[in-house]
Amino acid sequence: MTLLLLLSCAGSGPSPTRGPGVVPAPHSTPPEPNPVESGTPASESGPPHTGSPEMPPRLFVYVGSGDGRIRVFTVDPATGTLTAASDVDGGASPSFLAFSPDRRHLYAANEGSDEISAFTIDGATGALGFQNRVSSNGRGPAHVAVDATGQRVFAANYGGGTVTMLAVASDGSLGTALTTLGTGANAHQFVVDPTNQFAFVPNLGSDDVSQLRLDVAGSTLTGNAVPTLPVAAGAGPRHLAFHPSAPFAYLINELDDTMVTLGYDAVTGQLSVHQTVSTLAPGADGSANACAEVALGASGRFLYGSNRGDDTLVVFSVDPTTGLLARVGEADTSGSWPRHFSIDPTGALLFVGNQRSDTVVSFRIDAATGLLTELATTAVPSPAFVGVVDLPL
Repeated sequence: MTLLLLLSCAGSGPSPTRGPGVVPAPHSTPPEPNPVESGTPASESGPPHTGSPEMPPRLFVYVGSGDGRIRVFTVDPATGTLTAASDVDGGASPSFLAFSPDRRHLYAANEGSDEISAFTIDGATGALGFQNRVSSNGRGPAHVAVDATGQRVFAANYGGGTVTMLAVASDGSLGTALTTLGTGANAHQFVVDPTNQFAFVPNLGSDDVSQLRLDVAGSTLTGNAVPTLPVAAGAGPRHLAFHPSAPFAYLINELDDTMVTLGYDAVTGQLSVHQTVSTLAPGADGSANACAEVALGASGRFLYGSNRGDDTLVVFSVDPTTGLLARVGEADTSGSWPRHFSIDPTGALLFVGNQRSDTVVSFRIDAATGLLTELATTAVPSPAFVGVVDLPL
């Protein structure tokens, strides 16, 4: 099943600091390309583009900023250049955004006001229209997600250590909370699995991932038979992404700079740890680094993670049989504190937001090696979230 959620992640509460500055990471020399069987193309931000070559994707980038605005940009697919199209009041700190499966609605986590906001998306212009704003039923919502039916929206409340399920009306606006469940300290993300029957919550402060059963029709969230997956003490699990076509998932840990390969049983909804690798280049100090986002390319052949402090995007190849990772290299983000990034539905472009240097930088993805080539830079105040979608007319 094509994963219809924007998984990745970005928002958070304050990140612990761990010492003096970091030594800039040397950029690895890429190995000889190792052909890997491609998976089924998918996108973290909606269904893949299915138009003909004569109808290129209509890409739009949405940026949630620290100044309270949500900015909309059009994209030139050939150059990666962003052109400002519109902006709207996004509420208090719209630090994470999520798109409905049909890409007609957008939802924003307002960390600064403990609310979730709903907007319509104009299919022709990409412009947002405010609908309503409701309580997240917890403190400091760091993440918002939508289920595969588009009928439920979920908030992960970082400050409160809870997750909340919200009803969605027929016009896409939000209703009040249907249920709220405590998961663990610093709930950082809410991820629905590809079957839409299970959900997962990385709890940064508890060093575990909550494993939940999801019943959309019954509006319930309950603990699975094995309710938590523990990770290493002090790891700080932040965000998790499912492989688009194979039974694997990947967890990035904010505090110990690691990426974890997870096996996934879609029948039981259980994760299992298979491998843990560093996100930092050999020789990098890492004492001031804090990992942030994780995402797979459209083919599932390559995995990316962001290092805030080291200010790089690490690139791993994915073994199609085992899901295990092999380091390919990294790219400098040409800015400071890459909090969030997204890959376009075709798998050709990556956009990263450098929160502390006020820029969004685009990269071309090499389909054969997964490596990144920098394309264009756009000035945007304090970008906390950068999402790219192919909008239907």
